[in-house]
Amino acid sequence: MRGHVGVIGRSAVFVVFFFLLPWVGLLLAAEMGLVSNVSGMGAGLVAVYLAFLVPVSRVYAHWVFLADIRRINQALARMRLGDYDVVFPVGEERSDEDEMVRLLRNMNWLARRIRVDICTLSRRAQEMHSMSFRDALTGLGNRRGLEAVFHEAMCRGDSIALALMDFDRFKAVNDTYGHLEGDAVLKTFGRILYEGVRSEVDYPFRLGGDEFGVIFRNTSLVDACDACRRIADRFASENVYKCTVSVGVISTRLGLASCLLEILSQCDRALYQAKTQGGNVVHGFDIGGE
Repeated sequence: MRGHVGVIGRSAVFVVFFFLLPWVGLLLAAEMGLVSNVSGMGAGLVAVYLAFLVPVSRVYAHWVFLADIRRINQALARMRLGDYDVVFPVGEERSDEDEMVRLLRNMNWLARRIRVDICTLSRRAQEMHSMSFRDALTGLGNRRGLEAVFHEAMCRGDSIALALMDFDRFKAVNDTYGHLEGDAVLKTFGRILYEGVRSEVDYPFRLGGDEFGVIFRNTSLVDACDACRRIADRFASENVYKCTVSVGVISTRLGLASCLLEILSQCDRALYQAKTQGGNVVHGFDIGGE
């Protein structure tokens, strides 16, 4: 605010400058003998006041009140457009501040608070959006994330290898040791799966229960099966209950007419073949593509 002078201070300056000084000047001039007709000059001065009453009132209102109100309105208009970088220069807080200075100070606080709240809400919205594509137990992608990645790969016409993984005799772990121990095994596999694929390239996910999978992007069937074999071997050696996993892998090139459900069904057939071979098996085939 201009010189940090409040409404009362500016009003005092205005009264002194426009009203008191002319009368003081008139009295000094009369005292020095420069003016002989003091009453006539006083009447003329009053006439001048009356003649300029409206423009002087406008100057007074603008300088004392309206300038700050206009700045507040401009700041609010910026806030409506999403710009909250509003700062009014009000200086250090003092105990004798008038209401206008307090209002501007509170406007500064409000703008800062809104900025903080918006940043917090934006961060939480991003976190919630990310969580909606993540499996809560393992941190891997979920079905929704799988659909998004598949659609992206389909639009690019990528060659992919899709693997579906299912634990062998996992129900016995839950029945014997409880679901908390079962969850611990699922977390262990989720970690091994995440570490066993290429970061930012392949997409590991959990469909639910003990069913996991990976989208290998631009990977041959042989390489995808080798990666799945390494993951399965590591899981069998690292989990305390020696659980194993069966894996079905298919390789295909996606096109705009590709259907995730159909490809999952084909991959599920490969997984079934792995299961029928006794489990802890990786079985894959190429289904071609469009």
